Amino acid sequence: MKRTDTETTSPPLTLLWFSAQWCGPCQQMAPVAERVAEMYRDQVHLVKIDVDKHPHMAAEFNIRGVPTLVLTGEKQVIDRQVGAAHLPALTQWLDQHLTANTNEGS
Repeated sequence: MKRTDTETTSPPLTLLWFSAQWCGPCQQMAPVAERVAEMYRDQVHLVKIDVDKHPHMAAEFNIRGVPTLVLTGEKQVIDRQVGAAHLPALTQWLDQHLTANTNEGS
């Protein structure tokens, strides 16, 4: 099956959101994560990873607590943030990295 350009084009950054069903702060952060996914849909791909269902992923990224956000670029970790984040702090963090990513690409 032939892929179109839209299928092969992916956002430049991926935000891995490590969480768990039993984690209160993770549940509180769910609406924030959904809003971020909407706001940055063309720039950042959000992937929610349940550490209980995917312990190998948590081990690969050395996750010691949830929630943890790991921002990745072309096969490398750019930054991480541990703990629940409010929307303004999270958008500021992402904007900082998106600006840096854009400047490196020019």
